[in-house]
Amino acid sequence: MKAAFFIITLSLVNVSFAQEGLVKSYYPNDTLKSEVNFERNVRQGDAKFYYENGHLKEELTYMNGKVEGVVKEYNEDGLLKELYSLESGKRQGPTSYYDDKGVWTGDKNFENGVLVVEKEPESEEIVGSPTDEDAETNKPVEKSTVRVKNTEEKTVPPTVKEENFDDDPAYYLSAEVMPEPKGGIAELQKKLIYPSYAKENEIEGTVKVRAFVDQNGDVTRAEVEQGIGYGCDESARITVLYAKFNPGLIRGKPIKTQVVIPLEFKLPKKD
Repeated sequence: MKAAFFIITLSLVNVSFAQEGLVKSYYPNDTLKSEVNFERNVRQGDAKFYYENGHLKEELTYMNGKVEGVVKEYNEDGLLKELYSLESGKRQGPTSYYDDKGVWTGDKNFENGVLVVEKEPESEEIVGSPTDEDAETNKPVEKSTVRVKNTEEKTVPPTVKEENFDDDPAYYLSAEVMPEPKGGIAELQKKLIYPSYAKENEIEGTVKVRAFVDQNGDVTRAEVEQGIGYGCDESARITVLYAKFNPGLIRGKPIKTQVVIPLEFKLPKKD
């Protein structure tokens, strides 16, 4: 009888401590420490963690108890320090770094948790110049093949001096030459992270992201216009936000332009 009573009591205790919905924890001084969402005692959804001084420390998302998707880390002043994405527990895609004032300092790309060191493309170029001896004997010039860095860039038409778009705050919907990602959409597709949660639920589709591209080809803002959920929308937005573009042009002058970029999430065909 006592054993049965103990089992019943233990069950009631477990039920009373079951975690569901938003659960908050606090430091000894009653300052908020964390806000984590739970489903059936498992961490699921958005979560926030704080420093003891009250400033935001970390923002992330749990999927089935594991951190998945975009992670934002902040310094003790509450300013953004790092922004990256996790897939199956490993960094995947671009990681953005910020200084102690929250100013962006650069990006580094990761694949399966490993930092990618990009190599500059090389091309062959035939070079050679006649020596004095060659000139005197009319000897054919020997040509040698050397490796040189490929510095080819997209040709920009001559600028128009009488037009000044630099101070124009508007982002044009159309231009003579529309902005495009360096390397094309295919390059963005390579960097796109397919969230595990979306894969597990066999979610496929196209996410359309509107990119606001400035005169330097940098994306100043990215907004999801059409999404499919399951973490795919934010993954597509981050991919576009960190992309480098060839800027839009009007009469050869780089301008601020907005363009919609479609990114496809498609599962490999099953055998």
